[in-house]
Amino acid sequence: MILRRLSSHQIAKWSVVFVAATGLAKAAQFAVFSYLAIVLPISDYGRFGLYYAFLSAMGTFAATGINERTAGQLKDCQTASARAALFRNNTGLFFVVAVSAFLLIAPVAVYATEAHEGDSICALFLALSLGLVLAFATVQGGFLRLDRQLAASLAATVGVLALSIVGMGLAAMASGDLGLLFASGLAGACVGILSLGIKHRLYLGVPNGSQSLGQIKPLLPFVVIGIFGWFSGYGMNTVINETLEIESVAKYTFLFTISSLGHLVASSMNAVWTPQFYDLFNNGQYDELDSKNKTFFAAQAYVLGVTATVTMAAIASMSSYSERLAFYSENGLELGLLFIAYILYVAFYQVVSYYHVTGNGSRLMRVQIVSGSLGFAIWLALIVALGTFGVYLGCAAFALVRSYMLYRDARRDWQISPTWIPILLSVTAVVILATW
Repeated sequence: MILRRLSSHQIAKWSVVFVAATGLAKAAQFAVFSYLAIVLPISDYGRFGLYYAFLSAMGTFAATGINERTAGQLKDCQTASARAALFRNNTGLFFVVAVSAFLLIAPVAVYATEAHEGDSICALFLALSLGLVLAFATVQGGFLRLDRQLAASLAATVGVLALSIVGMGLAAMASGDLGLLFASGLAGACVGILSLGIKHRLYLGVPNGSQSLGQIKPLLPFVVIGIFGWFSGYGMNTVINETLEIESVAKYTFLFTISSLGHLVASSMNAVWTPQFYDLFNNGQYDELDSKNKTFFAAQAYVLGVTATVTMAAIASMSSYSERLAFYSENGLELGLLFIAYILYVAFYQVVSYYHVTGNGSRLMRVQIVSGSLGFAIWLALIVALGTFGVYLGCAAFALVRSYMLYRDARRDWQISPTWIPILLSVTAVVILATW
């Protein structure tokens, strides 16, 4: 019934397109990462995971809050020219944030990865540069999506990412050198950006020095949220590297790469639904908004459950093909816990747009500081108590704490129907398969 109601809506059609495209991109990334896991020594694969952690840091923090801030400003820009001016202005802001992120992250990355030699420094900085280009593509894709240019938005986000993966894949087949790997990925991403500018459009703007400080301040809540988001992804590799051994970094990199298919599925669906959410809210259609919001995220919980079970079954069947691949893929319960985290985040996604559309970024930050700090403390405690298994159980616990506390806070002011039953059913299905 839920999926039938969604299928008649245009949003469902674009959701299918976005999910299919991101699924293909993720399949390509999985193939590249799996191939690297097979051909690289475990310690080298762990080092790749650390570099990729800081690549994802650049991708996260260089773009943090830009699209959300733009969405909040869009109601004051009713004409196409006004929207274009807003997008150009916020592209200039992106350049300021990106440079600031690079200056802060690069020294930390050098220290954490112990990249002091020429080759390792080169590989690390190529990884950071690739993160910047992907962040730029994310911002441009967000602008195009807010302007309802969904095909162009797909090219900006999934297209640029896919070309970077193709570049990395070609380098992986040619050599196991990490510098060449990230250089080829960077080249592919740059080709994607150039193609986007030729075939569609890019919003380019010059930073406004006199206004930059005032424009950056509203982004700080999203920076805080981004920190917790990064640690719940590849950023956890930095914690694992400090508390466990490089082999655990390698294993987490592989398993998280597989499970992040859940994130891509959810974010692709959300990307198409969010503009419709903003329209319904800004037009005061609150009852219709709650009904459609509940329907959409209940469907998302079921889609994520199916995605998890199918992927886990496929991975389990692959472990016999390679001894080194078996080292990474023999942990079915750990993989299941990573997928469960994404299913639990459905409750988070269901309510977070209320804060964005009403300009409640500061309140969102406060809730996330409390819930993120508590969840992260539980996560670290589980790592100390349980070792490697604590990494994966802690990931699910972190997601549950963040989602439940934000959901409770949101229901104080907005009419929000729960989706916990679909979430629980999907989690139960994953647990059954993981422990089979």
